[in-house]
Amino acid sequence: MADRVEAKFESLLEAAPDAMVGVDQAGMIRFVNRQTEALFGYDRAELIGVPIETLVPEASRHVHPARREGYFADPRTRSMGAGLDLSGRRRDGTQFPVDISLSTIDTEDGLLVTAAVRDITERKKLEAKFESLLEAAPDAILSKTLEGIITAWNPAAERLYGYSAAEAVGAPISFLLPPGRVDDIAELLARVGRGERIEHHETTRICKDGRIVDVSLSVAPIRDSRGVLIGASTIARDITDRKRAEESARAAAERSEHALRMAEERFHAAFDDAPVGVVITDLTGKWLQVNTAFARLTGYSMAQLRQMTAVDLLSPDDMAGRSAYKAEVFNARESRDISNTIRHSDGHLVWVHGVTAPMYDEAGTQVGFISHIEDVTARRQMEEDLLSAERRYRSAFESAPVGMAQLDLDGRLVEVNEALGDLLGYTASRLRGRTTIELTHPDDVERTVDAIAQLAAGELTSFHAEQRYRHADGHPIWVALSIAAVTDSRAQVQHLLAHCLDITDRKRFEAELAHLADHDPLTGLLNRRGFEAELDRQAADVTRYGPSGALIMLDLDRFKEVNDTLGHLTGDELIVSIGEVLKRTVRATDIVARLGGDEFAIILPHALRADAQAVADKLVRAVRNQVTVLGGDHRRAVTASAGVAMFDDPGLSGEGVLLNADLAMYDAKSAGRNGYAFYNGVSPKHPPTKARLDWVERINVALEQDLFELHAQPVLDLRTGRVSRYELLLRMLDDDGAITGPDAFLHTAERTGLIGRIDRWVTGQAIDLLAHPDLPPDTVLEVNISGLSVGDADLLTFLEERFTESSADPSRLVFEITETAAVGNVQAARTFAKRLTDIGCQFALDDFGSGFGSFYYLKHLLFDYIKIDGEFIANCITSQTDQLVIQALVTIAHGMNKQTVAEFVGDEETLRFVASQGIDFAQGYHIGKPDVIDELIRGHGRGSSPDPVHT
Repeated sequence: MADRVEAKFESLLEAAPDAMVGVDQAGMIRFVNRQTEALFGYDRAELIGVPIETLVPEASRHVHPARREGYFADPRTRSMGAGLDLSGRRRDGTQFPVDISLSTIDTEDGLLVTAAVRDITERKKLEAKFESLLEAAPDAILSKTLEGIITAWNPAAERLYGYSAAEAVGAPISFLLPPGRVDDIAELLARVGRGERIEHHETTRICKDGRIVDVSLSVAPIRDSRGVLIGASTIARDITDRKRAEESARAAAERSEHALRMAEERFHAAFDDAPVGVVITDLTGKWLQVNTAFARLTGYSMAQLRQMTAVDLLSPDDMAGRSAYKAEVFNARESRDISNTIRHSDGHLVWVHGVTAPMYDEAGTQVGFISHIEDVTARRQMEEDLLSAERRYRSAFESAPVGMAQLDLDGRLVEVNEALGDLLGYTASRLRGRTTIELTHPDDVERTVDAIAQLAAGELTSFHAEQRYRHADGHPIWVALSIAAVTDSRAQVQHLLAHCLDITDRKRFEAELAHLADHDPLTGLLNRRGFEAELDRQAADVTRYGPSGALIMLDLDRFKEVNDTLGHLTGDELIVSIGEVLKRTVRATDIVARLGGDEFAIILPHALRADAQAVADKLVRAVRNQVTVLGGDHRRAVTASAGVAMFDDPGLSGEGVLLNADLAMYDAKSAGRNGYAFYNGVSPKHPPTKARLDWVERINVALEQDLFELHAQPVLDLRTGRVSRYELLLRMLDDDGAITGPDAFLHTAERTGLIGRIDRWVTGQAIDLLAHPDLPPDTVLEVNISGLSVGDADLLTFLEERFTESSADPSRLVFEITETAAVGNVQAARTFAKRLTDIGCQFALDDFGSGFGSFYYLKHLLFDYIKIDGEFIANCITSQTDQLVIQALVTIAHGMNKQTVAEFVGDEETLRFVASQGIDFAQGYHIGKPDVIDELIRGHGRGSSPDPVHT
């Protein structure tokens, strides 16, 4: 009988799926099965009687304590542990990872330690691969301690909940619990603490932005290498959309939780204590004996299983192959692996993997089968999830619209997508194996090398930069580069992932905008903004190193006559010609700028007085000799006047030197034009200069004594035929009550910096007028501001404060700025208009069409109205060219949902024409002349309204 039991036991060991090794109390091997021979490469005879360390070098600290006297007599040492991760050593010396489960059994010769050894190389690879793909997982994955403290947080969790890893890790998981909702966190942690694996638990969580999202949670226990439960991992999937769809189709229904009890049992020599399911059947498939592990796997009780056969558990997909499988096992007389699905008692399918071997009696006759069966559902699901994640990553990588590359830690391209090849002009195969250094522009190589080194060393997690690559044909390409370090579960950097977005066009556009910000669009010279920066730089050099250099202001003589008689187009052509002459006449180191209109300025950085005099004389003669305009049937010469000021006072600002040169220029004009003059200070010998300074005094007096007043010119609404808006025009009162127009003093105000005070006075008066109780509530007022006030932060602050203090409606105030002033500093004009829009005001481009490149700037400036330059309106009845320009401006403005205003409407015929073209508003002497603002208020105060103008 003992022989039969021993034969049955040895048959059981022989059919085990793992290598089985028996070790006596001295640590010497007493038996091995055929799986041990296959796994370690030894013959059975070579292993009997050798130390266990021959196969598992580290086994001594787990098995050898048994050598101590009395060790095996202690019942507490009979189960020595399972799930030990150690290293095995094959006959050829190679080492590989193994999982060892230890147990003890009583034999006639005493206690025997049995070790079930399993090769876990593939499992280790799978775990490493899983960790590297964790970052790319599409679902939120987090881990936490059994106390609910978050320990891991992947990018998908950041996207789902809105919290960064830095915010989440270390925080209690309860911060995701919505207020007033059922607290299921404690229950989930308690279930995980009992070893449960929770699938598809549907609940709600709160995001950082306050949104409540429905999530499906899968929670699994986390154990350390000794099998001790230390925490839980959670996969969270956003099911908000699905839940909403379900709620709209049917009443909310709670899904029952399916708990899969995952337990790893210790292997015991006794049949019922085996850690995997063990089944013994006869030749007909009837179960003769099953163990508790198999009962747990199927969900049936031991009594139920004894009344069933294997066919009762097989899924329909596997039943057809069962007979063939039995025949194959019987005929081959050897064990066979089996992988299929069985149906659990609750109806769900369980993936199992097992080894089935024939059983023989003492006479060698087959009497049945013995099978070791393991639940591999979780493993199969993990493999499928990993494959699915890898497929999604590969699809996203290859089809991404931006260039992507996987780099090794030396910066060499391992994988690239098609978009990167298109970007750089290479095929994907030609890019693989190249280094980023080969592709990077030489000026950006050092930064890239440093970044890759820091990423590879783990000093950086990501790197972002805008830099240049070299195309296959050699030209540079600007890219927005992002490189991220991809790490494994131990935070070791495995490889780098790079994204490249082509920003060449954006960089080109930025360079163009930067040039436009400091350069005049008509001549290509520096504009006032760029010139003032150079002027301040020169003044700073004088302050630091002493007097040096000169400034020349140059103004064309009677330029207004050219514009008035020959048109703005001829005037623009003349300005371009003057710019070319000035550039050709001075040295390359001298700085030439157009300040606006027909005013030019030249800085001579290191000139002495004699040098400045020679250059001024040369410039005036060059303009006279080289520049002409077509007047009538013949050409006529153009002359200029110049003023020269030296940087001879270290305490004088650049603005002061500019004023001195401007005053000297007007001395030259007063002396008969077509010449130049030096600034020598104010004295009775220079009455024009003194008169110029007198205007400064008069402006200050007017501001202090309230000697400015506003006149209002009506603007006709061509759709209704009524006047409800007015343009406010500035006038100065003399001591005797005489009125002076702005042309007499605005130039001086701009030159001396007083224009800002004037603009604040005008806008302040307009706001007060809008708040006047006698002004109809639909009245809209338009005010003009200087181009120098564009971008004035103090003016914007002033407006915000005045509107806050006043009851005036900001939407009824329209700010006008000339197109030429706006395009002189596009970015400042954009910012200024944006702030006005934020306040609630409106913005209009005045004299539109008079500048060079008007249509180009329509897309760069924010505005509500276009006021078409009067030159195109005044002669539109007889000029087909003017008519075409008007039609183009109206079409573009209406296409951009903007309104148009026609200036200089002088007669009824012109009024009818502009109305027929779809222009929205009109103003001019035919509509009404400017009048004092008090008359406007008094007229409306009587309850009257302007008569409709019939168009």
